[in-house]
Amino acid sequence: MLKGHTTNVDWKVVFFHRPILTSETAHGVEDGFDTAYCQIFEENGVNLVLQAHNHNYQRSSALDCRDNKFVRSDNSDGFTIVTVGTGGEDLYDFAGQSPLVVRQFDDRFGFLNVDIVNNTQMNAQFIDNQNSQIADSFVINKAP
Repeated sequence: MLKGHTTNVDWKVVFFHRPILTSETAHGVEDGFDTAYCQIFEENGVNLVLQAHNHNYQRSSALDCRDNKFVRSDNSDGFTIVTVGTGGEDLYDFAGQSPLVVRQFDDRFGFLNVDIVNNTQMNAQFIDNQNSQIADSFVINKAP
């Protein structure tokens, strides 16, 4: 359980099957699902949120929670939400792009590789299965 969790950990990664944030595609956010967790992520120092259900790839900008809604972080020191539903089922097309999503793909299968460097940096790369190339990458930094 994240809320009230007292163990001192370096990184907090949360995962969902259903989307908590998404561009317009096959599955939207269920009513209230985003607002139920937005403030909890911020209050508990969540760094990364992984989700699936939509068979495509999406990555948000660094986010904060204001008025119980996701907003772009002013200083890139927030949490990032990534959809990695690219494991083999037919991919879902996008009908639009959320203003909070900075990268999205509906034309390639792949996986997300995450490395922690010196407990101060999380490096993530979305690797395209077809050519083993990096299709997207991002870094999350935190003070030691």
